Amino acid sequence: MYKYLLGLVALILINACKHELEQPSWTTHWNAPLAHSFLSINQLQQDSAVSWDTLENNSLQLVFQQELFKLAMDSLLNIPGKSKTKNVKLDSISFADIQISYPTTLGNIITDMGANTFLPDGAQAIIPPFPNVLIDTLPIDASSYFEEMTLKEGLLTVSLHNSLPSDLANINMVLRNEGSNSNIIQIILPLLPTGSTHQESVDLSGKTLFGALDVEIVNVDMVGTSNMVTIEYEDALTADILISNIVPFEGIAIFPDQQIFQEDTVVAFDIENAWLTEALVHSGGVSVLGTSTIQDTIKIEYSIPSATLNGIPFELYLELPPAPVGGSASDELFFDFSGYQLDLTGKYGDTVNTIYTKSSGWIDSSGVLTHISLEDSIFFTLSVHDIKPAFARGYIGEDTIIGNESTMIDIFNSFQGIFDIEQLQLALSTENHIGASARIQIGEISVSNNLQSINLTGTALDEAMNIDPAVENPQSSILPVHPTYNTLYLNQINSNIDELVELQPNQINIGYELFLNPDQNNKEGFLYKGHGLSADMEISMPLSLIAQNIVLRDTTSFEINMSQELSESSFTLLIENGFPLSANVKLQLLDENMQLLNSLSENAIIQAASIGENGRVSNPVESEIIFPFNNANGLFDHAKNICFEVTFNSEPTDQHVRIFSDYLMKLTLIANHTQNINH
Repeated sequence: MYKYLLGLVALILINACKHELEQPSWTTHWNAPLAHSFLSINQLQQDSAVSWDTLENNSLQLVFQQELFKLAMDSLLNIPGKSKTKNVKLDSISFADIQISYPTTLGNIITDMGANTFLPDGAQAIIPPFPNVLIDTLPIDASSYFEEMTLKEGLLTVSLHNSLPSDLANINMVLRNEGSNSNIIQIILPLLPTGSTHQESVDLSGKTLFGALDVEIVNVDMVGTSNMVTIEYEDALTADILISNIVPFEGIAIFPDQQIFQEDTVVAFDIENAWLTEALVHSGGVSVLGTSTIQDTIKIEYSIPSATLNGIPFELYLELPPAPVGGSASDELFFDFSGYQLDLTGKYGDTVNTIYTKSSGWIDSSGVLTHISLEDSIFFTLSVHDIKPAFARGYIGEDTIIGNESTMIDIFNSFQGIFDIEQLQLALSTENHIGASARIQIGEISVSNNLQSINLTGTALDEAMNIDPAVENPQSSILPVHPTYNTLYLNQINSNIDELVELQPNQINIGYELFLNPDQNNKEGFLYKGHGLSADMEISMPLSLIAQNIVLRDTTSFEINMSQELSESSFTLLIENGFPLSANVKLQLLDENMQLLNSLSENAIIQAASIGENGRVSNPVESEIIFPFNNANGLFDHAKNICFEVTFNSEPTDQHVRIFSDYLMKLTLIANHTQNINH
């Protein structure tokens, strides 16, 4: 027995030594899950304007919202720019009266005659007759008032007052400009008794006066006295020269402060057929441009009492420097009008679209000799620029706006397939934030895709939509108005709207006419900036459809390491279909940039889940599809993502199927490998 046992051990050892000399090998089979996906109807929701309404029984209603147009306040109302120019030409130049007094004393007369010895100051004496007692040319200096003036109007009055103790006779006096041979006035007087005054005047209209004047005394005789008189050297013959009622045509003078103009005026805005009584300025401004040829400082004050900021009226001041000789001086200022409240009813509150203004201008005397002429003028332009209201009140006006809005629709951009909708409704809704009624007549609705277009037909557009005016909400600063709404419904009874949606359009076109204030019945209307009139489109449809080649996609990350020793490879796709739709599946291998590398497909049909008595899928249908492949070209070395593309179809093909929000298709991808190992 021991011998047999020993032989068996030896046989095993021999065989063992033999295997060490030969090349061993074996075959392994293994599986590995690679990716998971859950497909639901939400994969169709590609646009932010699309939403799903999940009803109580989890049935779905697709809702698509799109703004069709929005008429903001700026497009309905603008207060256009307005300029008003005032050209003030000096129609008068105020000038104070000029009075010059020139005395000739008895002391001077006696001294000039050399009679001081027998006619001393304070003595009692009889004054004998003296012919030609005064013959002289006396300069009169008026340069502290003017250098030269040509007068439009003026009066020169010369008063001779004799306070000498003797009568004067044969008086001959001439007043002229220095160096001139032309007399301004000549006084010839036979007798001027002692203690008396003689006065003569001359019209200066059209005459030119110099600041340097000459009084030539051609002759004055002293009659003498018959009785003793007291000799007082301070007694005099006084010549008073008065230039009054001066209205210079031009001159070089020290002109006093004086007002040039003062007036109230109105600025009426052309706001088409709107009648506004009040506005709050959001943006815009007022500019003033002043130009002066006057060689003195000009000050202008301008106010708009009907424009207030925090209750304070708008005021501006403009100062123009003295103009150069032969030239002009200008300045321009701009004032921001934002926040100003405008009363547009005029000065007396009895008009519309109107502000009233007050303006005044004056010469601010520099105290130096200045040339001023009635030919000098001031140009003063006030401009109101681009007023954009934040608010406006009044009759907004009648207007007809013809629009043709073209709006892109994104809901079908990434959608593939054909569907037939069982029930659909399109609502065109208006929202009015304007204090004015409106009426919209929609003339045409059409949709188009890249291949064809369809026009809406039916009775839905036969009647216009009437829109009530909004109502102000003074209690709220955030929402100043309560808007009004109206809705036009389009369905399969009054239109072919289902055909338009089933076309899967990417564009909708709506032609309309908007009539603002069609009844002219709102004199107390209003507009607020940012609150206008808008129209939206809402498409809602319960998801009950006939599907033909409806595609859902889901992409997930994917990575597999392929050994060169793999002899056989395949994918197994495990499917749990919870949709009452049949399907087939394509696998798309993508690189890291989502670029397609290859597609794997089989013709296997995934069976639709059955619908129970309650009209819903109770249990999903499980399926399994094998996708064989090889990695001869290293394809899987670059695959980083995988896209599951599932194409659904209705079963049977002529019946509408309801889709619920909890319907899912679960996909699990498993890698199958057979590997031969030689060692």
